[in-house]
Amino acid sequence: MNSDVKFKYESRPQTKLCIDGAEPIRKVMYRHISMEELRKEFHQKNTGHPRVLATSGDFEDIIARIKTDARTKKFFDEVVREAEELLQTQPPQTPERHLSTERLKNFCLVYRLTKEERFANRAWQEMERMCSFQTWSPTEKLDMGYILKGMAIGYDWLFDFLSCEQREIVRTAILDKALLPERKVYQNPYEEGVDAHYILQNTNHNVSINCGLMMAAAALFDECEEVCSEIIESALWALENYLPEFLEYGAGKEGVYYWYWPMESTNEIMGTLRATFGTDYGISCTSGIEKTGYFPIYMTGATGMAFNWGNGLPQMYISADLFHLAKILNKPELCKLRLKAMEKYDITAKAYDLLWYSPCGYDLSELPKDGYFQRTESVGMCSDWDNKNALSVCFKGGFNSEVHGSLNTGSFVLDALGERWAWLIGQESYDVPGYWDYSENGQRWTYYRMRAEGQNAMVLNPSNHPDQYPLAYSKIEKFESKPHASFAIIDATPAFSNDETVASAKRGFYMLDNRQKIMIQDEIQAQNADYWWFMQTKATIEIVADGKTAVLEQNGKKMMVFLRSNVPAGFQVLDAKPLPMCPNPPENSPNDEVKKLTVHIPKANDITVSLVFVPLTDRIDIGRIPTLKTMDTWHIL
Repeated sequence: MNSDVKFKYESRPQTKLCIDGAEPIRKVMYRHISMEELRKEFHQKNTGHPRVLATSGDFEDIIARIKTDARTKKFFDEVVREAEELLQTQPPQTPERHLSTERLKNFCLVYRLTKEERFANRAWQEMERMCSFQTWSPTEKLDMGYILKGMAIGYDWLFDFLSCEQREIVRTAILDKALLPERKVYQNPYEEGVDAHYILQNTNHNVSINCGLMMAAAALFDECEEVCSEIIESALWALENYLPEFLEYGAGKEGVYYWYWPMESTNEIMGTLRATFGTDYGISCTSGIEKTGYFPIYMTGATGMAFNWGNGLPQMYISADLFHLAKILNKPELCKLRLKAMEKYDITAKAYDLLWYSPCGYDLSELPKDGYFQRTESVGMCSDWDNKNALSVCFKGGFNSEVHGSLNTGSFVLDALGERWAWLIGQESYDVPGYWDYSENGQRWTYYRMRAEGQNAMVLNPSNHPDQYPLAYSKIEKFESKPHASFAIIDATPAFSNDETVASAKRGFYMLDNRQKIMIQDEIQAQNADYWWFMQTKATIEIVADGKTAVLEQNGKKMMVFLRSNVPAGFQVLDAKPLPMCPNPPENSPNDEVKKLTVHIPKANDITVSLVFVPLTDRIDIGRIPTLKTMDTWHIL
């Protein structure tokens, strides 16, 4: 490959990544490898099949552990049970990227471990159907990336089962539908009309598409060495446009939902490179990767639902990726954290759980109850790791206009008593007009779910314009964590830097009284600002007569909320829809499932507003509501 190709890391745009005090990303990630070196190391390792994600030795280890380790046997039984159920369904009728890949992983893994040909036969039926489709990119190239993962696993793990004719069908499809056309894209990424976004850009598409291409190239390597070595060399170069930023400080820049997909792809890349070439070329040493397994832990509330900022969904993403990271990074606590999540929330094992799990021993009692991640400026706090009825809060500052971002500086979710009390209602439809326009006055910011009023965030002077500054970057200015209490303070002033009436805006979160209460406090310095505090909830809301106490109730459980402020203020209940002065495009989704607990202070100057959340249990002394103090006095004894 031409070493002068310009898509190498230097071409990545850096302007947005360095605004408002955010540190620039380091450029050097891992050892660069040439086509010639790849071929040499492949032959030195004398790699046969399987070599995508795992070797025959890896499968033999699992088979041995099924006989000796109860948890491995449990995982095996659950994966086999899923395969049995899938046998009763029809193969996919369209090239559905996740469905087809997940099914092939399951069928092929069960065949490798049991040698029962009915699973291999069914995998072949699915692969043959996939080969018959005209394209593997029915909607976008991301489809192709994920489909390639499944096809690479099927070709590699079933290599000895497939006939020469069947291999030829699959090999030809992989080459014609993916490797050969994308080889040309790698060679000429700037050519007019070429879709090279997965090479040049720093979104999750980069790692997922390059991963699929690399897994497929590894599967066919000894049969098409020139093409496959060029694909892998090119993909490794392209990954430098994404992985350093994705892994920096361990946080997923697009939120925990979009941490999960690229993290899985990163693990698949490392696993495939190690099995094929004996090394992952330093990807496992990338700065931040040693922390990234903790990100979904702290960005998950006590109920097991994620803090779903970044176009995310509230489902759990404490995934099998932690098993793989535990193994390659020698971090048994990550293995234990995945096991804890599976046990606490009754999660059934999937193929990668069985493939990547190794027995581990670790005491989680010393694990901090709070985690802070730079760049995303996100924090998670919890009262108890072992109890899904615990009190927890997750919140963030960071970039407003990050990929998949919203105007959400200061946004949070709050769990207690096994319920989520503060909800993020999530993404708007990806197909609404202008949804991907992240510019300062982009159409994205007209949609309620993308605006601060549609988040659990503060709003100042709402109007027809964006209700926080889209290009803002807000940092955590102070974070303290001790066993009995913790707090963090966000300097949210950049989120209102386009508003001359706002001099300063801060939001603090304090878990206090031996982690039995949460206080959320705003401090604003402004001139006659129109201040709004919002929290979306599915609970019923009762405002007590004084207007400064709210009782939230859902599923027979109650949460008290107490309001303290240095100026007159009281609670209101509003529908989850735009304020009258804000944009309300017809494409806005209805949000009938939630209401908004609201505090509104018109003509605010120097104000301090504090809300204390107290879950009602027999152990809580409701009378101990802290007095109003400014955040510069906050400290933990």
